[in-house]
Amino acid sequence: MYLIQSVKGFIGAANYVYKELPYIIRRNSINARYLDIPARKNRVNIFQYHPERHFGFKGNPYNLGDSLGEVIIRFLLERKGIDIDTPVSKTKHLNCVGSNIFGSYQDATIWGSGAFPRYPTKKQYFCQKLSGRKLDIRAVRGPLTREVLQKLGYNCPETYGDPAILMPMIYNPNIEKKHHSLVIPQYFYEKKFRAAHPNERMVSMNTNDYKHVIDEIVASEVVITSSLHGIILAEAYGVPAVFFRGLRKSIDFKYHDWYCSTGRDDITLSDTYEEALETTPPPLPDLSGLVKGLLDTFPYDLWEPDNKTALQ
Repeated sequence: MYLIQSVKGFIGAANYVYKELPYIIRRNSINARYLDIPARKNRVNIFQYHPERHFGFKGNPYNLGDSLGEVIIRFLLERKGIDIDTPVSKTKHLNCVGSNIFGSYQDATIWGSGAFPRYPTKKQYFCQKLSGRKLDIRAVRGPLTREVLQKLGYNCPETYGDPAILMPMIYNPNIEKKHHSLVIPQYFYEKKFRAAHPNERMVSMNTNDYKHVIDEIVASEVVITSSLHGIILAEAYGVPAVFFRGLRKSIDFKYHDWYCSTGRDDITLSDTYEEALETTPPPLPDLSGLVKGLLDTFPYDLWEPDNKTALQ
């Protein structure tokens, strides 16, 4: 029995590595796993997850959290008078908002990104090592992501924060409270949730219109959400948020990663929307330290002509 299980395990691992090889070969593509867009040569390429190629969101290619990365990067660069399309000495990659550190295999600079749940398995670890990938880590979403990177042998600073907490610097509407609550379903769970709760006031994360979503959040007294960036944006704008589990428990990792980054390692995640309705929101965190850490570590140097990053 043990031998049979070992053989099955070996075959499964070999099959996984075989399927990953095309992505390792195309490692300098942007998001090679889903889009295979060639990276722009001698530019800083921003990694962005595209859900329409993964889960089939035809005509709805956005998950707001993932699309905020470029918005934030452009804002910070413009403050310094830097064009995001400035030619640089070589082709570079920057991972920002989202659980995207292991979304592909290219060498990259990491600023505020998170790891994916349950990573790394032995076969995933093997593929990362097989790719020879190097990372220049400036900041990560939270301490759980840091632990994952350390297991893979990377040096990772204790600088935490999801860059979405910088959005109030970019857009800060003056809107009065008009509603008690707002529901923000996780984008993959949204259709199912809307069908089950058609009369709830909610806003979709399947958009790149961040102003509309933020307006709806700011106009509310509390946010009830299964979206990670529903929580992060709400708390960044001073609106208490309650989490409810829209998907399987195996993705809880990224939510705990966020809470732990704010010093809240004892948050209980509600299993259902109905349970969340009866839950008191956790106290709002003081994000000033995280904001400072992210601003202090933003990799402006990537846009310098002769940049030499600390890839490891």
